[in-house]
Amino acid sequence: EQEALNREDLAAGSARRAKEAEERAIHEEDLARAKEEQAAEEESKAMQEEMEAVESEMAALESEAAFATAKKQIKREEQEANKLEKAAREAETAARKAEDAARKKEAAASKKEEVFAVAEEKALAAEKAMTDLEEEMKDVIATVERTKREFEERKLALEAIAGDDSLGIVRRNKAKNELAQHLAAKNDTPLNRAQLVNQALLKRQAPVTEQA
Repeated sequence: EQEALNREDLAAGSARRAKEAEERAIHEEDLARAKEEQAAEEESKAMQEEMEAVESEMAALESEAAFATAKKQIKREEQEANKLEKAAREAETAARKAEDAARKKEAAASKKEEVFAVAEEKALAAEKAMTDLEEEMKDVIATVERTKREFEERKLALEAIAGDDSLGIVRRNKAKNELAQHLAAKNDTPLNRAQLVNQALLKRQAPVTEQA
């Protein structure tokens, strides 16, 4: 009988240990399932971050291409501005020469009173026209210089931001896009309007010089 009791105790102990082992196994299975779900979530998050990184890289490449195009446009704009400045200075020199010619004609016309009166009237009119034209050309030159300076300052500011690796990618890309837009709007810039004004002044100069 005692042996039967001992066996019964052993059986009860074995059953208890088996139950505990089963409970531990269930607990470990729950932990493993939780870790598996967490790993899946982290993998999904990593994939999302990778996709965002690829999109950012593509945007950066597009901005870089726009920036390269903008630099070429800046070069063309500077060349056009230099041509305009040279033409304005040449026009100013021609205006001064025309003014001198008008004064010489005025002096020669003084030999005869009747001729002098007519020549003086024409010379004064031509001199005034040339003086007005010269002043307008000076204003055009000043506008060109100021516009070039403002254009260059804006360009340098945007280039500095776009090339500063210490700044965020969003801010640098924004600066690159603003630079591209700034250059794309050249047909509506003061420099373009100054070019048109200078062309009009050059057309007006020919008949005034001829008259002088």
